[in-house]
Amino acid sequence: MRRTLSDWIAAARAADVDPEARAGCLDAAAEVAVADGCWALRQVLAALVELAPADRSRIESIAGQTLAAAIAELAVWGFVDVAVARAQVLGDRVGAAAALAAGEVAFAADGAPVYRWCILGRGYLTALEDDAGARRCLVRGLAVARAGADVGGLADVARAHVARGEPDSATALLREAEALPGASAEVWSLVNVWGELGAIDAIDRLLERALVDAAVVDDALRTARAAASHRRGDAVEAALERARSLAEGAGAWLEVAETAHDVGADPALVRDALDHASAVDADEATRHQIAAGYLHWLGDADAAARCGPHGVRPEALRVRSRTFPGPAPDTAGLIEWLRAGLSDASLEAIAEVDYGYEAAKKLATLRDLRAQGLLPRRLDAGIHEAFALTRWSSGAGVDHRARAFACALLLVDTHDDDPADTTPILVESCLALGDEATRLGAGYLAWIASSDAPPLVDEDEEEDEEDEEDEGADPSALLGLALLVAAVDPGDPALDAITQALIDHPWCGAEGLQESLRRSLRAELWDDLIAAYLVPAVAERPAIARLLAHLGRA
Repeated sequence: MRRTLSDWIAAARAADVDPEARAGCLDAAAEVAVADGCWALRQVLAALVELAPADRSRIESIAGQTLAAAIAELAVWGFVDVAVARAQVLGDRVGAAAALAAGEVAFAADGAPVYRWCILGRGYLTALEDDAGARRCLVRGLAVARAGADVGGLADVARAHVARGEPDSATALLREAEALPGASAEVWSLVNVWGELGAIDAIDRLLERALVDAAVVDDALRTARAAASHRRGDAVEAALERARSLAEGAGAWLEVAETAHDVGADPALVRDALDHASAVDADEATRHQIAAGYLHWLGDADAAARCGPHGVRPEALRVRSRTFPGPAPDTAGLIEWLRAGLSDASLEAIAEVDYGYEAAKKLATLRDLRAQGLLPRRLDAGIHEAFALTRWSSGAGVDHRARAFACALLLVDTHDDDPADTTPILVESCLALGDEATRLGAGYLAWIASSDAPPLVDEDEEEDEEDEEDEGADPSALLGLALLVAAVDPGDPALDAITQALIDHPWCGAEGLQESLRRSLRAELWDDLIAAYLVPAVAERPAIARLLAHLGRA
């Protein structure tokens, strides 16, 4: 497995008695970071500042690369980190000021959003204690906010004035924001800044106005969450009651139930909303969610069972569309094997990966997935995000079972993820988990390649009953399948058919397939896997040479 940026930085920390080894690890980290852009370069710069503050030449070099990346990406923290390193570690106040000034120039040319101006202003204070520079950035940010009648932007500038110890300026900006159309839609942003000022009366006033303005369920529920974040219990109850008065349809009642649970309302309110949802005609996916709500939010397995299952077997999520020689498609073997071995610690790590946001709620869903093996028609947005973040984990300490589980479920979800990003990660984790996972992974990708997700039908449109022309198997699934088959047996005759299916793919000619792999967020991993498993297989299956040529790797 290729060593990651985190691996090299960890190795540098471990080399505390060997300066040469530490320097080598930091150089390797820098080499990896260049390809990954500003965020990665910032990690290397921070590691150099922490571990080798006397190594001025390396800090100078990485600071220069980080600044160039910050300009290219308009990455505000890149400008700030470079300025802090130059001022506080290198003693180069002129270079620090130049880095922050470069940020001002870049943001002015691009029309950057207000929050970037506010962060850049804080950078002037942190790096140089330059109040004039900070105020200049706030003036620019305020101009952007006013030009766009941006309520949230005015709140950002007001928060910056609170941090500067200027409550009167902050108060004036908040009142200006409240006078704009659509202020109630930004109720959470506004009450947060009023909260920093300790203005409880203003919070209550704004919450009351937001409830009056609430025209749809989402408006009322947003107000309920804002009120709960400031412990305004009466406002929470009023907002939930307003949401109930506006709710129509199972989906709306389900949202009311979820919000009531999340803000810690009386469980009776959660149950009442779920009861309303279950009494309304709803599609299968919504009924699954209602059943899951009874189970996860109320612990009521009986009510959940009466509502129906809270998921389906994996095979229900895709429609078999084609056949080709190779491993038999296996809909559930990999998922079953993975979930059987998932530890509590693995589930907790997945639930907490998004900075711990709603971790307890996610953990309940994850435990249910592990116990039942039933999958929702569409992953909840929070669980999808947790799986997506788990997918990106890499390096020596990665939990391959958890990562493979996340990837397997992402590949059958209907969110707009590019399978070319997810498939190579699943392949790598299956290989790392051993022969059984590799065999099951091949069956799983054979299923993905031979099937399609059913079309999503708009409620307002009739489903097109005409058969659509088969557009072919997902090419990333086919390529992943070829890699796993080659890893098991590079002489397997099925490789000829799989590789030919890729070459003949109806919408992915040579340039298209090469571009798909190049644009993948895991392009380097595709390259590593192809070099490790397909290139050596040419000796056993010469037909693979045609695929390598198709991929531009002849």
